[in-house]
Amino acid sequence: MKTIICLSCTHKRHQPQPKETPGKELANSISDAEKEKLTALLDELRKRLEATTDTALRINAFGNGRESHTIRVDLLLKTPEWEKRFRERIMDSPLLRFDGPDGQEPCELKGVNQTGNVSLAPRQTSFSTSDRQAHFILQNHSIDTVSYGSSYQLAYEKDEKWYYLPTDRFFTLEQTSLLPDGETTFRANLYPEINRNRPGRYRFFKEIEIGGQKELMMAEFKLAAPPIKPPTSKGLSYEYGLAAPDSTQLRACAELQDISIWTEKKVYPLDVSSVDVYVWNPTSTPFSFGRRWNLEMWKKGKWVAAKCKASVILCKDDEMSGGTTPELLCFRFPVSQWHHLEKGKYRICKSFSHDGKELALNAEFEIK
Repeated sequence: MKTIICLSCTHKRHQPQPKETPGKELANSISDAEKEKLTALLDELRKRLEATTDTALRINAFGNGRESHTIRVDLLLKTPEWEKRFRERIMDSPLLRFDGPDGQEPCELKGVNQTGNVSLAPRQTSFSTSDRQAHFILQNHSIDTVSYGSSYQLAYEKDEKWYYLPTDRFFTLEQTSLLPDGETTFRANLYPEINRNRPGRYRFFKEIEIGGQKELMMAEFKLAAPPIKPPTSKGLSYEYGLAAPDSTQLRACAELQDISIWTEKKVYPLDVSSVDVYVWNPTSTPFSFGRRWNLEMWKKGKWVAAKCKASVILCKDDEMSGGTTPELLCFRFPVSQWHHLEKGKYRICKSFSHDGKELALNAEFEIK
């Protein structure tokens, strides 16, 4: 039988727990009626969670249980947005207590990609932001046996600092051995539907033991925006890419105090393939947004829809959200793939949900 452990975060300094006092034990005791109420509430919560069609929410809310006076809901990523989504779509009760990382915990882990003749490397240098898993290869060309467990950690880079990327928190205690001249592959869950992973640098950490000594191995890899599918004659998948903001654009928004939108350039050539649009959110509330966007052209004194290359627009019905604020989002819109372009004045229109309100933003540019 495998023993299961929960690791919300590893490599942390142990914090001593206060001793229980008789008064506290009395405060933690509850009546049989309260126990029955919590049990019934937990059963109902599990039924609703099992029945929900919100797959991302069900994946995020991976665990639950009854505590002394509350129902604990374990989240892979615990943010106000995910808590609100759970309360709106599963259950809203003052007895719920959410637990999990917020994705903003600094990661100070230091690892190596090679120790002696043992090495760790990603199967490929770059994966897609939509990939659910990344794979890593551990090679043992030493004369010793390498042992390892099932736990691992992920980290991502933001503004030249590293933070833990929320991922699996349940691991087994069993150890696996890798013999000399052996090779094995590890899989790490990226949870793109939860983390909304952005293009950039990431790290995979894995602890091994060799020759009686523990070593923290690390493999660095990149996530890149998925390639945009070419249009068809009957319908289009109205996709866009999320790109990493340019450092010059980050410096430019330092003086902006209001929500703002702009294109990377004011003027583009007629053969432009895509237009990068920056959206600056200096407030304390992140954006949420869907995939739909519109391209309009200024004609005869008014804005009209640009001529599209397909008669039907297909758009996935899902919702994405920004990270922590303030934040600069960069969207890459494939304008020439979806539209017949001509010289003139254009604007890209995109809507965002912000602080309970719908916010319509427009970014103007010219094609000459």
